[in-house]
Amino acid sequence: MPAEKGMPEHDDVRKKALLRLAVAGIVTSAALAGLWWLDRSGGDPKSPTQATTPAPIVAAKPPVVEAPEIEAPIGETETPETEPLEAAPDPVAEMQAPTEPPIDRPPPPKVSNNPPPRSAPPPSP
Repeated sequence: MPAEKGMPEHDDVRKKALLRLAVAGIVTSAALAGLWWLDRSGGDPKSPTQATTPAPIVAAKPPVVEAPEIEAPIGETETPETEPLEAAPDPVAEMQAPTEPPIDRPPPPKVSNNPPPRSAPPPSP
C-alpha cells in the first residue's frame, strides 16, 4: 500500500529518527571534546598548580612594659605618707549577691488578638 498524501511510511520515520539521533550524538561529542580541549589548554602545563598549606598562625609574645621611674623633685627628700590602698571588691561576689531587693511589680495586662464579640443584629420587621 502506498502511503497516503502527508503520511510518511514507517521506514521513512525510522530513518529520520536515527539520523537525528546520530546528529545529536555527534554534536554532543564535539561539545565535550571542545570543553576538554579548552580545559587542557587554559593552564600552563609547565608549571602545574600545587596545593600549598598556609603557614600556621603563631601568637606574638606580649611586649614587656616596665613601670616608669618617678624621680623626686629637687628639694624634696621626705616621702609623703600615703594611705594604704583598699582591697579591690571581688567582682564575682558582686555578681552573685544582689544589691537591691527585687521590686514587686503587677503582672502585665492580658492582651488578646481576638476581636470583641459582636452583638446580635436587631430582628427585621
